[in-house]
Amino acid sequence: FLHNCDEPEDYELVITQHFALADRFREEGKARFIGFSGHNPQIARRAATSGLVDVVMLQVHLLEHSREGRDELLDACAEHDVGFIAMKPYAGGKLLREHASAAVTPVTCLSYALAQRGVSMVLPGPQDLAELNDAVSYLDATDEQRDFAPALQELGTVECASCVYCNHCLPCPAGIDVGGVTRLLDLAEGGALEAARTDYARLPVKASECVECGDCAARCPWGLDAPAAMAKAAEVLG
Repeated sequence: FLHNCDEPEDYELVITQHFALADRFREEGKARFIGFSGHNPQIARRAATSGLVDVVMLQVHLLEHSREGRDELLDACAEHDVGFIAMKPYAGGKLLREHASAAVTPVTCLSYALAQRGVSMVLPGPQDLAELNDAVSYLDATDEQRDFAPALQELGTVECASCVYCNHCLPCPAGIDVGGVTRLLDLAEGGALEAARTDYARLPVKASECVECGDCAARCPWGLDAPAAMAKAAEVLG
């Protein structure tokens, strides 16, 4: 990993003077992949679109849902086939220290990070066995326990004009994964059309199965028109 690169001058230094060493290690078989980490979405996006790195790592958490440049970075990673590791899902512990509630839990923090488009994996960074167990509990959590929409509402970090993929709108009578389909639609519209279509083809129920009953729209915490999104997804994703 080329770690903690957040300023334009640091990026230029790393790429022009230090990247060659990492690339040599890869060519010699001492490293399989080259990663880039930081805290600045704009700089990380430069790395993601450079064709030089295989994976990018940046923080993704509930408190920064509307952070400028984040979604553009996630779209760029998907478009350029660059893996994305979401670090600091608990905002460096702040979410669990200062905002812990029935809505803000380790499970909802991890669920939120994993739901964001382009995210390949989440790195919670447990400091002790208790935190490790909290993270592992995600695997056995119910859909209700994973529902992060109440956390976003409680924290007040989002003025939502687009889907956050929380799937609070389910169950769909046709069996459509509304949040998952919308995430792939957003990926496609962000430039990763072929990747989105590949993932869409694997879904057991397609957006074209929507019967426009309106149940999902009635349940959406943000008042979004999910049936319209399904119609668009059917058109764009096939």
